Amino acid sequence: MQGVLSDLQSVLDENEKVLARPLEDLVGYKEWGAQRQIIFARLQSQDFRFSSEDCAMANLLMKRILESDAIILARLKDAMTAVNRRQTAATLLPRIVATTTRSQPSMLLRRFA
Repeated sequence: MQGVLSDLQSVLDENEKVLARPLEDLVGYKEWGAQRQIIFARLQSQDFRFSSEDCAMANLLMKRILESDAIILARLKDAMTAVNRRQTAATLLPRIVATTTRSQPSMLLRRFA
C-alpha cells in the first residue's frame, strides 16, 4: 500500500508545482498531464487493500488532489477564455482596419490628393 500512497503523494506534489508554475509554461502542463495519466493508469491496474489507517491517508490525499485539480482546471479554463478573446479580436482586427480605410474621411482625403 505504500506504493499507492507514494503515487498519490507524487500526484499531489506535482499539482503543487503546477500551481506555482506560470500559465505560459505549456510544456510543463503537458508533462504534468502525461505523468498523471501514467500514475493513475498504474493505480487503476493494481489490486490493493488498505488498512483503516492507509485508507484514511489515501482519502486525505485524494481530497487534496481533487481540491488542487479544481484550482488548476479553473486557471486553465480562465487562460483558454483569454486566448479565445484574443483570437476573436485578432480575427476582427483586419475587418476593422479594412472598414477604417474605406471610411468617408479617407475617401474624401483621396479625392484631394
